[in-house]
Amino acid sequence: MTFETLAFECNRIFVDRLRLQARIGIHPWEIQSPQTVLVSIEVWTDRLPSDADISGTVNYVCLADIARQTFRKHIPLVETAVAEILERLKRLPRIKAARVSCQKPHAIPSAESAGVEACFIKDGEV
Repeated sequence: MTFETLAFECNRIFVDRLRLQARIGIHPWEIQSPQTVLVSIEVWTDRLPSDADISGTVNYVCLADIARQTFRKHIPLVETAVAEILERLKRLPRIKAARVSCQKPHAIPSAESAGVEACFIKDGEV
């Protein structure tokens, strides 16, 4: 299965560029002072009928909460944060695939942002 086939078979639920304050990085100033990070999470789930019971759905508030909980502590690397979020998403029911990106908009002065993106498909890694 690929992300292209998921687009035809699944619902895509997402949170785009959630702005959080985080202590992320290995430099002393990154450990001591929070900085802005932008987190995007996309998950693909089975399509449900429009009259489906809402208790069986994945909602974007849950996705945002996972990101917020991940950044409650100091994280040494952006890669670590992305991996932690992906691991939590893998444990949620109904999720067939996910993509997570974390950007640091002030990491490189001349760039809009710098960051890391990773993903998984339950049938195998992408």
